Amino acid sequence: MFKIAIIGRPNVGKSTLFNFLSGKNIALTSDFSGLSRDRKENPASLYDMRFLLSDTGGYDDAEDIINQKIWEQASIAIEKADVVLFILDGKAGLSPVDNYLADVLRKSNKPIILCVNKMDTREGKQNLSLFEELGFSNICAISAAHNMGIADLYNALHPFYDEYTAKNPHVEPSEKPELMLALVGKPNAGKSTIINNLLGENRVITSDIAGTTRDSIYLDLFYEGKKIKLVDTAGLRRRSNVEGFVEKMANKDSLQAINFATVVALVISAEEGLSKQDLTLAKHVVEEGRGLIIVVNKIDLIKNKKAFLNGIAQSIEDNFFQIKHPYVLGISALKDSDINEIIEASLELYEKWQFKINTSALNRWLGKTLEKNQPPMVKSRRLKIKYASQIKSRPPTVNIWANLDKEFPDSYLRYLQNEFYKSFDLWGTTLRMNIQKSENPYKDKPRLNKREVKVIENHKERFRKG
Repeated sequence: MFKIAIIGRPNVGKSTLFNFLSGKNIALTSDFSGLSRDRKENPASLYDMRFLLSDTGGYDDAEDIINQKIWEQASIAIEKADVVLFILDGKAGLSPVDNYLADVLRKSNKPIILCVNKMDTREGKQNLSLFEELGFSNICAISAAHNMGIADLYNALHPFYDEYTAKNPHVEPSEKPELMLALVGKPNAGKSTIINNLLGENRVITSDIAGTTRDSIYLDLFYEGKKIKLVDTAGLRRRSNVEGFVEKMANKDSLQAINFATVVALVISAEEGLSKQDLTLAKHVVEEGRGLIIVVNKIDLIKNKKAFLNGIAQSIEDNFFQIKHPYVLGISALKDSDINEIIEASLELYEKWQFKINTSALNRWLGKTLEKNQPPMVKSRRLKIKYASQIKSRPPTVNIWANLDKEFPDSYLRYLQNEFYKSFDLWGTTLRMNIQKSENPYKDKPRLNKREVKVIENHKERFRKG
């Protein structure tokens, strides 16, 4: 696929342009400088052109480990790109960092399109001539926030796109992912290290500094012929501990990634165990109906691993009646130990999460289950269960109609849930089983007086006699 990389210093509008071309709000955007750090890739389009677009962190001349790793990822994006969009801030004018980046890009021997952003402002229009001094032949005046100058950008890109498609006429469209697996957890739980180990490369930035990852990064992984979308998210802390605009934005983006995912791996540290904050995250995953896997990192630090993992599983069952025998995996991200178990468990859980059963088969199961353990009496009334139907999958959701709903005993509902898990081998997936009260068919019919009843009976008698 034709590849385009977006390069520039912080806060020039790279992520705004990335979101517009992608058609989704994937990258975090704000007036805060340096919000994006990792390299993000997503299929994008501009009119009739289809391409893979890479957004990169803003390059700064500060000499620190984070900025160094940002530039490492940006350099990879440049190397892989067929065309580079060099974004500059028309409102702020030319800076020394812009001049440095221009020199680096010239040496890359890649086609460069200079995109002077924020040209909807008076300062931008006045500063446009300054950027011509950089010596690039392709210059577009745009406003990513207001979609201005997009036609000029299309005209600048199209010759390179035509050249690429002429050389690669049979490029296959991107495959649809088998599943979307999001890794969530507290800061420094090891999510990014796990992602890098799964991919076999230093694809996302890792460091001992909490909060290194700021926005969710969507990455492709091919595992045994299956395409999987991995999502690395920013570390989530308790809401009361969240400080500053950037962390609030990162938290919101991580929770949104859970909503988009099909399976969520909650990464916790074996040193800390399952905390209240972890249970809060697990609750959000379960309430959203996503598949949940607990990944215990640094398990090599625990002596009795089996007992430790069983304790984690029991805590999940105690807190969430919707899950029985949850997936709990012990790994060591730094030692690359048992990492692939995460993918294998995710694929297995993904199949269970999509479970479907037709109504007749479901009611045969219900009949056998009721025979095995008859419904109890509730306040001197016999609990009667009429029938069941699966109203949706992803996750499996079953409605059961009975003569009681609010008075339906929790113990008997747990019995039905456990039998459902056991009968269809759905251990570990989220299951929603709802009780619906079956309505009396005569409830809304008008009552007849004695005279009307007698008239009807006489008519029935005449009908029987012919």
